[in-house]
Parts: sequence; structure tokens; C-alpha cells
Amino acid sequence: MLFVYMTFPTEEEARKVGKKIAEEGLARCVNIIPGMESLFIWKGMMRNEKECIIIAKTAERNYAKLESRVKQLHSYEMPCIIAFKVSKGSKEFIRWVDSKE
Repeated sequence: MLFVYMTFPTEEEARKVGKKIAEEGLARCVNIIPGMESLFIWKGMMRNEKECIIIAKTAERNYAKLESRVKQLHSYEMPCIIAFKVSKGSKEFIRWVDSKE
């Protein structure tokens, strides 16, 4: 099972992408967390932006398709898409995320 952390410029875009990846079976569950502030340097300029986070729970077998689909739908030139392998957790929940039902 993977947690896939992604950032979006608006809650509306995060909701649209989250809904798509859930409907298409690329993520079993999507959490949308609005109200994040990001500080970063982009193309030599310091940026301070409001963003929205998605944490998608998915099976490892879905990651490549999930990443590709998010890149198709995302408005950023280079979106933040980072996967973390879950090593511990509720066995029942992990089994559900990993199942193909």
C-alpha cells in the first residue's frame, strides 16, 4: 500500500483530480486538505503560495497509472507527486486498499 502526497493550486482542482482518480480505480481513498501555505523557489524566484494537499491511498500496482493520470489532469508544469510505502497499519484497511474489488 502507498500513500501518495500531491499538492494543487486550488481546492477545486484537488477535488476534481481526487474524484477522477478514485472513480477510475487508481486510488481507493482520497483525503483533501485545504489551506496549506508553501514557500519555494521556482525559476529563480521565491514563491509563497496557498495550496491544497491530496493524500491518496492506493495499491503499489496502481502507482504508475495514477502518476500518469494526475500529470494529465494537473495544471502545474511539474506537480508534486510523492509516494510513501506504508510499512505498518490496520491489516484490514491495508487489505481493503490493496484489494481489486
